[in-house]
Amino acid sequence: MVAHLTALVHLLIVFVSFPHLASPACFAPSHPFPAPALNVQTSSLTSLFAKINASFQSALQGKHVSWNTSTTSFAVEVTSAEETLWGSYHTAPVLGNYTDSSPTQVTGDTYFRIASITKLFTVLAVLLQQKAGNMSLQDPIVKYIPELLVGQKEGGIQWDQITLESMASQLSGIPREYGQNDITNDDVAKKYGISNAVSIGLPPLKENEYPHCSRSRVEKSCSRKGLSSSIVNPINTADN
Repeated sequence: MVAHLTALVHLLIVFVSFPHLASPACFAPSHPFPAPALNVQTSSLTSLFAKINASFQSALQGKHVSWNTSTTSFAVEVTSAEETLWGSYHTAPVLGNYTDSSPTQVTGDTYFRIASITKLFTVLAVLLQQKAGNMSLQDPIVKYIPELLVGQKEGGIQWDQITLESMASQLSGIPREYGQNDITNDDVAKKYGISNAVSIGLPPLKENEYPHCSRSRVEKSCSRKGLSSSIVNPINTADN
């Protein structure tokens, strides 16, 4: 399926200051030192956005890019805290087949699947909560998801030793993408040149033996209970 493959997804650039618009000294925004006002009509910004737009147009013509411009859609915006300063939107000439809806023209209101970019927002939320005194980066993850301790086995993941900080910094040691790259998923198996797991001699699995809360089966969205129990004990867990 060729979907809106995003080379760039809504770049949320918050301009705190520009060297040519603000004082060289970095003071915290306040009444004596307000954040600089950004006027999109200034020559500096006009020139900057013109150069960015020229780069995009060059890329769309296939110059100096490694991605397929005929199947790539994108929406890029430069914003301040108050408004959108500049935007560029492109709809791929080849849109492919959609399973959930019909393809539409890309605009500033287009929804994109942002995948791991959600991690940035999650970490930012934790940092804000820490600043407010409601939580700490040194808190163990089980303080907020105690279910992970249920059935914890010796030699397995020591969830009580994993902090929010280690997870936020990608240093927790937790295996990535639980269940998504399991060979029981036929799409994953095909990447290895086989039609499915059974074709290479592995026994067929019963319905309750597939990894839950994964992509191995088209199923309902996982609940918190289902996901945590599946992580601790992938087999024979139920998502209630």
